[in-house]
Amino acid sequence: MLNLLSPREQNVGSVCDVRMRYHFGNLPGPSARVWLFWDIRQEAGWLQCDDPSEENFLSVHGSGERQFPVTVHSLRTLDLYPEIPEFLGAAELRIEAGGEAKDSAIEVSIDNWVAPGRPINEFSFWLVDDVRGKWEFQPTGYKSYRQFVDSSTGTRIEHKELVSRLASSSLKIVGNYPAISLAGQRQTPGVFWGELHGMAFNQRPLDDFYKYAKNFTHLDFCAAMRFSYNTCVGNVWQDTKDAARRHTEPGRFVAFAGFECGTPEDDSHRCAYFPDPDEVPPIFCESRPPARDPMLHSRFHPDTILCRTTADFYAAVRRYGGFVGGHFHTTTYDQEILAEIWQKQDMNMHSGDEEERLYDLLRRGKRFGLIGGSDTHDSMPGNPNPEPGCPNPAGLAGVYADALTTEALTGAFLARRVFATTGARIAMEFDSNGHPMGSELPEDGNRRFHLKIDGTAELSSVELLRDGNPWLRWAPGESSFAAEVEDEETCESAFYLIRTTQVDGHKGWTSPIWFGSSRNRDE
Repeated sequence: MLNLLSPREQNVGSVCDVRMRYHFGNLPGPSARVWLFWDIRQEAGWLQCDDPSEENFLSVHGSGERQFPVTVHSLRTLDLYPEIPEFLGAAELRIEAGGEAKDSAIEVSIDNWVAPGRPINEFSFWLVDDVRGKWEFQPTGYKSYRQFVDSSTGTRIEHKELVSRLASSSLKIVGNYPAISLAGQRQTPGVFWGELHGMAFNQRPLDDFYKYAKNFTHLDFCAAMRFSYNTCVGNVWQDTKDAARRHTEPGRFVAFAGFECGTPEDDSHRCAYFPDPDEVPPIFCESRPPARDPMLHSRFHPDTILCRTTADFYAAVRRYGGFVGGHFHTTTYDQEILAEIWQKQDMNMHSGDEEERLYDLLRRGKRFGLIGGSDTHDSMPGNPNPEPGCPNPAGLAGVYADALTTEALTGAFLARRVFATTGARIAMEFDSNGHPMGSELPEDGNRRFHLKIDGTAELSSVELLRDGNPWLRWAPGESSFAAEVEDEETCESAFYLIRTTQVDGHKGWTSPIWFGSSRNRDE
């Protein structure tokens, strides 16, 4: 049992001393080991054991105030998922020989701990003990993933045995979410705002994810996403579908059930969404080795569909009426109907220039709509404030749909009547002879365009791009701009889109309008 001695409640962002006592179920041996875990996605202070004069100093004591050596790690593990989050800090301590085997309890102290920067009903610490000193928490060789192994036999520790040695304790963090500018929450008639790529990895319930979207960033739609190796465990996928159904209110808010996966051939990350998820079973498709662990699969729901290739994944999504989107982790595009041109993470760390990479894919004949998103890892869809590892404001997807319903939004996604912004609600209209963004028109069609931008700040530039290259440019100097133009210079296959930039740095992109064949130009 892990008992929290103090405090029971703490204000957001405040500093306090945390005291916990752990009672062993059995007297620990002279080589017993203990692992203390905490969720690193909550903006709480990172625990350290090097300098007691600094914040977040972690120490562990036995009888007589004997202090045990502690080592701190940042890691991921699926051995304990979903009982604890996937992204973790971990402190490992060894109870060495010298009389400590007589102890039945240890005390954990965190001096000057910086509480999370936003409220949470239960901020938890978890502890796993090995009183016999037989377990090792070994790296898997893939990134920071670790797994529990019996050092005497070399065999893995079963999930049930780990959970039987798992204890937790939590305190309540009270206060308010960080303020969000009202200017970013403007509503535009005919446009619905949301995002499809917010992650829900951590200890917060899915209800918190959707309540944040509804009450703080005032989105019209979103999807609480996990990776397929998460959603296939136990009833996690059913919980995901239930949360989407519970929070969908036609005319007010739409929640999409979906998941992200890493497809095997190229480790591309792809997001799948299901407008009617009731009969959709868990679908597994993953490239990372820890997710292909047979011990993890033994905990999968019995109805799970195992996809071994990207083709299997696409087929499973189609079979259940879903659609697929990509983002900067999506190396190749095939059946993706949406592409994320902006999100919170540094998108250019892989491609060098993610915007140009997407234009190059479009030049090669791929056809997808452009959206913005967050890829938040802290259950805050649409949050414009930085998060750990996520320096950018969350992007948004603007959607032209006839109604705020699952069916109408899905139709708009499939038709690519969508545009992207870096988080400001810049309304963007773009059509050719009444055909909206996302349209595919004949090569010999009249290339007359109407564009209208209604910004949230002064527009420093508005560009009409042809095949991803600037063709026309205006410097409005005002927050609104409209124009009618015609391209009589070319009659070849081409795609056109609008890109706009505001003086405050926010940007927006429409989905393309295509003229001519969709034949892959690399062929």
